[in-house]
Amino acid sequence: MPVNKWKKLESALAKDFWSESEACHIFAGLIQVVRRGGIKPSLPIVEDQQAISAKEREQDRIKAIWEGTDHEPKGTEIRSKGPREEYSVAYCIRWAQKKRIDVPWLGWAIKEGYLKTE
Repeated sequence: MPVNKWKKLESALAKDFWSESEACHIFAGLIQVVRRGGIKPSLPIVEDQQAISAKEREQDRIKAIWEGTDHEPKGTEIRSKGPREEYSVAYCIRWAQKKRIDVPWLGWAIKEGYLKTE
């Protein structure tokens, strides 16, 4: 039986909302690890030949694009959680597609029922 290479994404895809940081990490191929006392080093979603430092540079690139974008989510696509805003997972994925950011796990997530096609 083949190993599910996207297994680390299951918890993130079970959420309804992602923070800006979480979305940018995921699109760069990283899982942001948050524990008591702060954020810990990121983990790669898939173990591959690409060094974690390259994925972190990609995360920085995606974050710069995010911050340089005028976001216009609809009412239910954004919520405030304390001092930060969170965006619906669907909004984040549409944003990534619009900005031509590769989302290699998207087909798998739809097939497995984590996301609905829009």
